Amino acid sequence: MDILWVGKGPENAAAGDEVFDQRLITAFVAEGARVECFFPEPLSRVGQLFNCALSGLPHDRARFATARNRRALGQAARRHRVAVVSTEPFDELLLHVGLPAIPILHNMTSLALPSMVPHNPLGAFAARRARRWEERVYRSGRFGAVAVLSRRDEAYLRGLTTDTTILFAPPGMPPLVPLAQDAKLKQELLLCGSYGWFPKRRDVIAFARDYAAVADRLPIVGDDLPPRAAGLMPHVLPSERAGSAIRFGLITDRFVAGHKLKTGYYLANNAIVLSFADVTEDFADIPDHDFFIRRISDAREIGRHVAAVAAEEPHHLRARLETFKQRCAETFSWQRVARSLLAAASSLAATARLGTNIDN
Repeated sequence: MDILWVGKGPENAAAGDEVFDQRLITAFVAEGARVECFFPEPLSRVGQLFNCALSGLPHDRARFATARNRRALGQAARRHRVAVVSTEPFDELLLHVGLPAIPILHNMTSLALPSMVPHNPLGAFAARRARRWEERVYRSGRFGAVAVLSRRDEAYLRGLTTDTTILFAPPGMPPLVPLAQDAKLKQELLLCGSYGWFPKRRDVIAFARDYAAVADRLPIVGDDLPPRAAGLMPHVLPSERAGSAIRFGLITDRFVAGHKLKTGYYLANNAIVLSFADVTEDFADIPDHDFFIRRISDAREIGRHVAAVAAEEPHHLRARLETFKQRCAETFSWQRVARSLLAAASSLAATARLGTNIDN
């Protein structure tokens, strides 16, 4: 079927939202869909502030809520029967177009903001405004289906509406890297990902500062660290194959948003996850998740978790990890997400067409 994809224009191919979009579009095409992309043009930061103040929209929606974007989207909509809208800032634009649409909400704004900027009055104000928007828009019936990336957001959205189909659409796993038969535990920390987003950059710098004061530090393996973090935390670039050893992948985020892809990446590349943010909820139904995904609250706890894993017999640890990876890959699949969204899109398009035929 034909899909109009409304999403963020390319800026940073390593950013999580762009990785999600590209992988899912690729999965759509693999399932036989034809996808046309529409990228709304953002306002400048100053323009966003003015639009937010004048319109009363949540700050992220105000960045794209322009007459120019609405006109251009309306023209693109004429060529399609259904749209998929990736990331929440674009849902406002679809309110002005009659095209059936499925928004993919990467993070519920009202939940993410207090987590990202706790004890911040401006953040609390923005979160309240976002919640009013979410309550009004997702209860309105405008969207016959809405997709979310986490169980936490799914539970929140189910509390808002009973008339909308809610799809759980978590990011898929990357291809699994098989472990070498003689792979052993290597006590080093992987720090992967991009840090262009302010909360991620802030938290990795805070971790580097804290970890510098820990007596028994593990070697850091990473790339593209912010200069302030790299200066506090000397590191080396990855030099060995991901299948040659079992390592520890660190998530330094202290907030509950934007770490879904990184968790899957670490596991697929044979790294046991140590995370300041609670990332276990989406893995709660997979046996052994509490062994391979570990919550930490302080840099000094890392040594204790490493010692607990190191106590496992190497052969048993390898077998355990391979089984867990496979179970995760079966649960988190780009193909599964694409099929679920395409089925919902097809149903919405068919219902809209039936309604048009009845009216005629």
